[in-house]
Amino acid sequence: NGLGGDLTVEGWVYLRSYSSYARIVDLGMGQQNDNIILEFNGSTGIPMFEVYPPGSNTSPARTLYAPSKINLNTWTHIAGVIQSNATMIIYVNGVAVATNTGSYLPPTSNRTSNLIGKSNWASDPWMDGAVTDVRIWNIARTQAEIAATMPVGSITGPVTGLMACYPMGSSGSSPVNDVSGNSLNATQNGSIQYVRELTGDLTVTGTISGSSTSLDVPQGTLRLTGNNSYGGITSISNLASLYVGNGGTAGSVGTGNVTNNGSLAFNRTDTNSFTNPISGTGQVKQIGSGMTTLTSGNTYSGGTTITSGTLALNGSGTAGSGTINNGGVLMLNSYTANSSTLTNLVSGTGSLWAVVNGSNRLTAANSYGGVTRVDSSSSGSRANFILSNSTSPALYNGTNGQIVIGNSVYVQTMASNQLGTNVSLRWNVTNGANYGYFVLMGQNQAVGNLDPGTDAARAVI
Repeated sequence: NGLGGDLTVEGWVYLRSYSSYARIVDLGMGQQNDNIILEFNGSTGIPMFEVYPPGSNTSPARTLYAPSKINLNTWTHIAGVIQSNATMIIYVNGVAVATNTGSYLPPTSNRTSNLIGKSNWASDPWMDGAVTDVRIWNIARTQAEIAATMPVGSITGPVTGLMACYPMGSSGSSPVNDVSGNSLNATQNGSIQYVRELTGDLTVTGTISGSSTSLDVPQGTLRLTGNNSYGGITSISNLASLYVGNGGTAGSVGTGNVTNNGSLAFNRTDTNSFTNPISGTGQVKQIGSGMTTLTSGNTYSGGTTITSGTLALNGSGTAGSGTINNGGVLMLNSYTANSSTLTNLVSGTGSLWAVVNGSNRLTAANSYGGVTRVDSSSSGSRANFILSNSTSPALYNGTNGQIVIGNSVYVQTMASNQLGTNVSLRWNVTNGANYGYFVLMGQNQAVGNLDPGTDAARAVI
């Protein structure tokens, strides 16, 4: 509202194709009615700046063309300026490339159909590309001013003459939020792909929403601390890291699948579940002090690292393929009666806690050094914790360790040589109606110290 006279419209654009009359910004009252348009001329890829007078008009009042097209698949900054003497200027990457003089200035009016990436003309296609840092000014900015604030995310709040500013998340705001101080938040129309394109580190505290919105992180580090609800895919490239949370109790991705070819890290201090299926060649990290539970049958292949807190796998949750480097707690939390097999090799100095209803089976040559604790998920229900590597020890391969056996637990060595050297046993049977069992079924098994706990009569080998 109230835009007219001398003004500036600017933004970064990334074209994937030269679609016909693709808009960067189209401000107006509909088609051919009081429009201020920063766009491309036909399918040429040549930037164009034009204005229409109020009313129903067949021709623009003023039109200015840049001398050459912009490159596809390249971020380019484009600005259109109208000075108080009616001079029009187009800037490309901070350089004035076209100028004309005239006698028409857009009137100051309240335009109600204001679009980014879309035309007020129904016959024009959507822009095939991406935009960020779109800004509307009610002043004619100079070349020096445009060049000084060209960097993405350089404006994060009110500035003199700034009517609306949409960083599209580059400054940590929600993609459709206006940060000018005028609260002219945009409304998402159709499918939006939210792309983190820049190197460096960015934290987004706002909310990313929309059933068709997806999140793409091609490079750099992106930290999400908002309660995000977008419904599309989350994609992480091999040059990128995505952090869910930033050391607090908030932070999420949307509801869609995650394609992880880089690094996906969980950094929260509370207990939370991650239900999204994770695929790709990247790795998953648990770095927060809280507990993250993976509930989907994940297929990522880059391995898993636990540096702090607890990473839990429930009855259907898996840790993809690759080694689990455990420096915290790996929890096998099978609250179903189905058998669950962990085929990943577990290494590191951390511990493993199996809460079992049914059976958990370890089949790799695990070498982690922490305590192995085995409990039943419900009182009186038998829980089987089975060691069955066919070629070498499944627990404490080549090292010392300790197994803690809880109520109604059967720790079974189903094959020979399933324990490392000098592995100790400790019973933690706390319910007088239950027993804890250590069952040696293979040959050449050896154990070290035995600690029956407080109820030796219920510690059974």
